[in-house]
Amino acid sequence: MRTTDGGRLAYDRLVVAPGAHAIDGVPGAVTFRGLISSGLVEAAIRRAEDSLLFVAPADTGWILPLYELALMTTHEFPDGPDIRIVTHEPRPLDVFGPIASDALARLLDRAGIEFIGRTRAIEYIGNALLTGESEMIAADAAVSLPRLRGPFIEGLPADADGFIPINANARVVGVPHVFAAGDATDEPIKQGGLAIQQADAAAETIAAEVGAVLFPRPYRRILRGIVLTGERPLYLRRDLDEAAEIIRPLRGMPLGVSRDQLWWPQGKVAGRYLTGFVAARGHPGAQLADRPPARR
Repeated sequence: MRTTDGGRLAYDRLVVAPGAHAIDGVPGAVTFRGLISSGLVEAAIRRAEDSLLFVAPADTGWILPLYELALMTTHEFPDGPDIRIVTHEPRPLDVFGPIASDALARLLDRAGIEFIGRTRAIEYIGNALLTGESEMIAADAAVSLPRLRGPFIEGLPADADGFIPINANARVVGVPHVFAAGDATDEPIKQGGLAIQQADAAAETIAAEVGAVLFPRPYRRILRGIVLTGERPLYLRRDLDEAAEIIRPLRGMPLGVSRDQLWWPQGKVAGRYLTGFVAARGHPGAQLADRPPARR
């Protein structure tokens, strides 16, 4: 493996987790990149006298932060502009399923936020958003999530956007002894919890290959999210694999949406090994669970 400083590192097994590159999501709109963008986002909110758009780029799979921005804006600026969310989704946060989507839709309705779905944002220009349906949505300002671009690592396969193809055990397709996890992979939903699940699968596969007595499990795409609303958060959970969705009710798993925590330890970035280790401060035997430990 060649590094940016010109060095070379030999390996028996390699796990690649360089992340992705965030680029502007919708030309002309303010791009939200986390805390570093807070000043720009607040300026856009204050600049919008009558109307403000929160926009998802057409190819974005993880849109939860957009709803947080809209809900927290109405909470912090109760006398602020009218807010609309523009997204390609058919329903709010559709990736979490109909139950969670309905719950979020009710939150948006109570906050006075209009949802505009099935709409592809092209460009914000001249105080209006141009859509892929050749329509113009007028607004004083627009805030967009970023788009992600893959790392394009020389020597590793990549799709047209630079993301690394992996199989269900996080093994890089066509490259011996190399694994990948996180936003650099071709998993369409870029989220930290899924990244850790990929890393768990890679770790188990590597352990089995060097003699550990275990059966390496493919990564289960269990999506967990916490929607910050400015008040009590909303907890969301969904198993994205269809087979697991069928057996989930038989195992007594909790519903996919709640005002109470749906998993333990707390945190939306959760893995079989790392989360339990951190929560128990290194004590062996601690595992991620969809219910907290029983209390007397």
